[in-house]
Amino acid sequence: MQDNVPFFSCSATWAGGHWIVVCDRQRDWWVTTRSLDRASSELRRVIASALGSVESDVRVVIRPVLPEPVRGHLDRAGRHRVHAIGSRRLAVAEWASAARLLHRGGMSIRDIGFILGGGSAQRVRQLLKTRPVGGER
Repeated sequence: MQDNVPFFSCSATWAGGHWIVVCDRQRDWWVTTRSLDRASSELRRVIASALGSVESDVRVVIRPVLPEPVRGHLDRAGRHRVHAIGSRRLAVAEWASAARLLHRGGMSIRDIGFILGGGSAQRVRQLLKTRPVGGER
């Protein structure tokens, strides 16, 4: 594919059983399809034909148009995912702090793994190498 390949943004709207996918720049270039994973190739074929070109000379990006309630759920899910990633990092940091404290107290790596919920010796060694968090004693 060449660097100067034309790019077409297209909107896909669910119509109860199929998608209607329309080129945003040229509204009379459209297809209906039962699944979004086929929409790009089908619309690329329509656009290439209209341009007198080959499909490999056309780039298509499909943007599903979703109802507001669905967008709201997806937006909230994205925020929760970011929060979950941050929470997981904090949990790992706390596990590492606990592991370091136990290790400094002379506890074996195997016992630390047991206390941390069955973690392997390799995982405990990884935790011991992580940076301490604020408040670690």
